[in-house]
Amino acid sequence: MKAERHKKIINFIKNMGSAKVSVLSKELNVTKETIRADLNSLAKKGIISRCHGGAFIEFETLDKVAKKEIIQFLECSESFNVKTDKDDSVIGKVCVLGSFNADMISYLPRLPEAGESLLSNKFIFSPGGKGCNQALAASYSDSQVHFITKIGTDQFSDYAVNFISSSKIKT
Repeated sequence: MKAERHKKIINFIKNMGSAKVSVLSKELNVTKETIRADLNSLAKKGIISRCHGGAFIEFETLDKVAKKEIIQFLECSESFNVKTDKDDSVIGKVCVLGSFNADMISYLPRLPEAGESLLSNKFIFSPGGKGCNQALAASYSDSQVHFITKIGTDQFSDYAVNFISSSKIKT
C-alpha cells in the first residue's frame, strides 16, 4: 500500500511539476502526516526535493535519469553493429545544422500562484537548442559530429564556444 502510494505521489509530481501536502492528502485520501512522511522518504532516496508545504522534482534529477536510459539503450542495442551495403566512408559521420541556445533555468521552491512572485533559490545557465542537443547526442555515439550554428556576439557567445569546444563535437 505504501509503495503504491509512493508511485502515485511520484506520478502526480511528475505531471504537475510540484505538489502541496494538502493536495496530495486529499487526492490520496490519507492524512497530511502520512504524506509528509512519504515525501520525506522519497526525498531521502533522491527522487524528489522537499520544500515548505510540499515537494517538487528537480530538473537535474530528470536529466540523470534520461542520461541513464540513453546509455542503457545504446549499450543494449544490437542494431548498431549490423553491417549494411552502404558506403563505409559516410558511416559514423554526422552533420547537424541547428540552433544553440543558452538556457537560463531558475529553480523555485514551488510553483507560483497567479500574479505571485517568488525568489529563486538556484539559477543556472545550461546549453540548449534543438541542434545542439542533437549534435551532442550524436557525439556520444562515437560519430564524427560537425555542428553548424550561428553564434552571436552577445555575452553568451564565449559560453557557447567554450561549451562546444569542450564537448565531443568535432567541429
